[in-house]
Amino acid sequence: MIFTLVEAVRMAFSSLLANKMRSFLTMLGVIIGVMSVVALVSIGHGATRAVTDEISGFGANAIFVGPGYRQVAPGIWQRAGELQLSHLEALQAARLPGVLQVAADMQGTASIRAGNRTTPLPVMGATAEWAQVMNWRVDRGRFISQEDVVEARPVAVMGPQAIEQLFGDPDFDPVGQVVTIGTDQFTVVGRMAPKDGMVTGGFDRLVVIPLTTARARVMGHRPLTEIIVAAATDQTQLAEGSLRNYLTQLMNDPEAFRLESQQQILDMVGQVTGILTILLAGITGISLLVGGIGIMNIMLVSVTERTREIGIRKALGAKNSYVLTQFVVESVTLSGLGGLLGIGLGALVTWAVAQVGDWPFVIEGSTVALAFSFAAAVGLFFGIWPARRAAQLDPIEALRYE
Repeated sequence: MIFTLVEAVRMAFSSLLANKMRSFLTMLGVIIGVMSVVALVSIGHGATRAVTDEISGFGANAIFVGPGYRQVAPGIWQRAGELQLSHLEALQAARLPGVLQVAADMQGTASIRAGNRTTPLPVMGATAEWAQVMNWRVDRGRFISQEDVVEARPVAVMGPQAIEQLFGDPDFDPVGQVVTIGTDQFTVVGRMAPKDGMVTGGFDRLVVIPLTTARARVMGHRPLTEIIVAAATDQTQLAEGSLRNYLTQLMNDPEAFRLESQQQILDMVGQVTGILTILLAGITGISLLVGGIGIMNIMLVSVTERTREIGIRKALGAKNSYVLTQFVVESVTLSGLGGLLGIGLGALVTWAVAQVGDWPFVIEGSTVALAFSFAAAVGLFFGIWPARRAAQLDPIEALRYE
């Protein structure tokens, strides 16, 4: 049996090499299918890892508090509550179990002028704890201080992209420069470190000012965008529970707010990207089936072309099982080679996209094994019918075939 398989593989390669162009064109469908599956699944894994790494960079125990929403009709949601400055002050004074720090922000857009350059940029009013809770490092100067917030000072901190748009150079040190936000002048006291990424890349365009200054001079006395809570290590659940109970009593409505822990956000991202990856892989897997049909077609042609050869073998004593094995092995070899080439090209595409997107190059062994196994299974499935047809040929009729 081993000799039969070895001989069948040798003859399969001889047959494929005898018709190189036809063999390559037949494999093309499998190559494209496997390449697409490997590339899309691996790109999805890389993008997921990049996003999760960024979210993890917020701080291991961050809990985000936002306004809640209530469903008023099928498919229609209405805001059920708003976060006010009084809620922030109450949370900071409460010293809840498991809670280390409480920060808040309110977000908007304003026209900012530096010298002869004027551009609209996202402006964020934040508390002094915001940068530490969000794990954003100061590159030059300092971040907003508690005194800045208490006295509503006209000071600002900028991300590198905001600096580039206002001063023409992302490496420019803006500390001490005066910019105009809206109609008021602000002194730049710090430059933040770059925070590139799909999720956090928007931070680099931010201009951050004290929360009280934002309410008094730029955005008005509108609700807070979010409150961010830093929980103690391994006490996220305790902090989340105490937050929920306290806010429910404070706002008199459990639906007036929503809590999202970092782990919940990571789980949601994983679910969404996982579903999209499976969906795209399933769609591209259709090309593998098309490639399988191509293999079946070319194997039927091969059986017709080699009818006399089959007749001679059977006349010399070759069993039906030998003939069947020969053509099945040829079909699987064809799809297997296509699968290997597809895996190589898929890895190359994944690497190229990872370089352009600046995220991790991730190819899991399970993805490669699944893609190759599916390619081989396609060759086996679509090769059985032509192989059975070859094995069932009558040797006398085969020898008469012209």
